[in-house]
This record gives sequence, C-alpha cells and structure tokens, in this order.
Amino acid sequence: TLNLPQTLWGSRVADFTDFAVKGNKQVLQPDDSVEYPIAAYTHESIEWLSSERVLVIGTSSTEHRLAPDEYIATDRLPKVSKMTDYGGAHQMPMFMGGLTCFVQQSGKQLRSFQQRSNMVLEEYESIELTWMANHMVNNLWIKEPYYALVPDNLAVMVREDGQLLTAMYDPSTGQMDAKDSAWSRQITDGTFESVCVIPTDFGHQTWVVVKRTINGVEKTYVEYFTHDFFMDSAMFTAPGATSTDTLTNLDHLEGKTLDILVDGAVHPPKTVTNGEITLDWSGTDIVVGLHYRPKIVTAPFTDGNPSGTGQGKPGRWAEIWCRLVDSAHPLINGKRPPVRHPATPMGETEPNVSGAVRVFDTGYNYDKQITIEQDLPLRFQLVNIYGTFMTGTG
Repeated sequence: TLNLPQTLWGSRVADFTDFAVKGNKQVLQPDDSVEYPIAAYTHESIEWLSSERVLVIGTSSTEHRLAPDEYIATDRLPKVSKMTDYGGAHQMPMFMGGLTCFVQQSGKQLRSFQQRSNMVLEEYESIELTWMANHMVNNLWIKEPYYALVPDNLAVMVREDGQLLTAMYDPSTGQMDAKDSAWSRQITDGTFESVCVIPTDFGHQTWVVVKRTINGVEKTYVEYFTHDFFMDSAMFTAPGATSTDTLTNLDHLEGKTLDILVDGAVHPPKTVTNGEITLDWSGTDIVVGLHYRPKIVTAPFTDGNPSGTGQGKPGRWAEIWCRLVDSAHPLINGKRPPVRHPATPMGETEPNVSGAVRVFDTGYNYDKQITIEQDLPLRFQLVNIYGTFMTGTG
C-alpha cells in the first residue's frame, strides 16, 4: 500500500478474504491474520511476489526469501532474509519452470532469481538475461513478461515503442545462464500494446493487443500467434469451404495490401477495397493477412585467416548451407536456392524442404555476415548454418 509499502499481510487460515484480527487482540489465535513489515535500511516498497518453495519478495531495491517453508501463523512468524540487491519494477514476475524472472527497477533489464545449486548453504543469485540482447532492448522499457512453455519455451514481453521481444529458453536444460537464451523481436504493421500467455488443452497460446492504423483511423485488435499461418492479422476460409475467387468481410484491413495463399500456393498480393479482394484464380483453402518477413542476420565473421584475425580484411562465403525443417526456400544473402524440382509435376505446389539447401558466391565484403529471410508467406524453420569461407590474408 502507499502508506505501508514494506508490509506483508496474511489472511486468516482458510478464509482468504479476511485480514482482520478477531476478538481480543492481546490473545492471538494461531489462525489469526498476520501483518509483517520488512526491516530495511532504506525505503524498499514491495513490487512483486513469487510463490516458489519459499515466498520470493521483490522490492524496489532488493530481493528476499520468506521462511519457514511449511506454514505461517501468529505463533510461527516468518523470517525474511535479503538475498540480492538489484531491485524490481512494479510488474508481476515471470515463472519459467522453477525459475522466477523479473524486470529490474530501471525497466530495461530482465533478471533471473534462483537458488545456487552448488552451495551447502541456501543462497540465491540473480543473472541479467538481457545482457547479450541489449541491442534489442535498445535502452527502452519492457513490460508484461510471460512464459509460453509449450511448444517453444518462449518468453514474451512488450517493448515501450510497440515491438514484441521474445527469448527462447528451456529451464530443464540445467543452470540458467544468459548465453543459454536466444532473443529476437517481432515488428508488425502497428504497435504491440499488451501481451499475455493463456494455457489451453494443447499448449500455451500467446495473445496480444495490437493497434493498427486502417484508412487513417487507429483501431485496436486482439490477436493470437499460431504455427499454422505466416502472416499478421490473418484470416482463412473454413474447412470444407466451396471454391471461390472473392473474399469478403475484410473491412478490418481496408486499404491494406495482403499476402495470399490459395490451396498452398503463393498468390500475388491484393489490396482490400470495400472490404473485399478478388483473386486471379479460385480456391477452397485460402489464407490472407498482412505481410511478415522474418530475418536472421549473423554477427560479423572474424575467423578464417591463418595469419591472424580476419577483422579489417575482405572475405566472402563461397557457399552457404542452411539446414531447414519443413520449410519453403528462403533468401540467403539475397539469393534463393533452386525451388522447383523435375520430380514435382507442373501445377502442383513444391513440397517443403527438410534438409540442407545452399547458395554460391555471395561476394566479398568486410562484415562477412549472412542474412537469411523468408519473403514469402510460407513456413520457415532454420536449424543451423555452415559453409565455405574465404578471406584475405596477411
């Protein structure tokens, strides 16, 4: 509360809405409500709580654990011990398996809070998970961290400028380390305002509130992510629909140029006019939505020079191999690997690839980076990158 920002309250046992002391205040009962101020040297308002084996308490300046582990009563008062001194923002933490993660008080870092596994004494530590992704946080506030365990072990949060940050991490793989997480950002035609993760019978769905400008008018949309479509704000025909070359009820995307899939084939983009579009050919399984172009850019490559560092020397990838899983061919440094195969009959969609594809001779430059992007509204899953590299020596 504003008047008692360092105080915890516990309700009466089995009466979770009753925080009042009953009867004679001088004769307390074990199941009476509990009020417990945290002792601190400075003003440390409680910003968040996390229920683990112990109760983790995050204040604006420190992180604490509350014991005993079994229960709390008026004759068994808790013991609160300070563990770390980082401080958290006024946001609920994210719980990843057995790991609590919270936004630091500055609002620009995401930190873990975990018990050290190799210590005899019970000690906790906090690791900044964003230190390898500072260029993605970009000194901006982040908010609303959530964790979608199934199927992708994906942490999601909103950046203050309307971009969505995601970090992949599986807490079951071992001790948490910042280098074990992989960060990316999602940019849409509009701004992400809010995010949450909702558990379902088949996994965790990530839902977002997005503001988009349609015909000069700002509108708010509620959307969710899916592995089935590869566009933003997508719509699709119902299973078993009759063949058609006209799609209606697209008023929410009026004036927007849409990506289109017709029976699995990429259709030329169309612009929504009066809430509808007319296709060049008809189909039954149709998906339309805003264009989204996923991109991966590697760090500059500085190896490959037997005489020393490759920095400051031109180099090129003579060939680049990308191993894909159930994916359409992407652009690799601006080149697309051969798409059509003689075994695929004309008029039929080329099947997705599970295996390695390559491009040749991408030219000399000083950064020696690899850029991979999917410019088509099709599936793209990249497993690894390898190739043959050549650089200047001396």
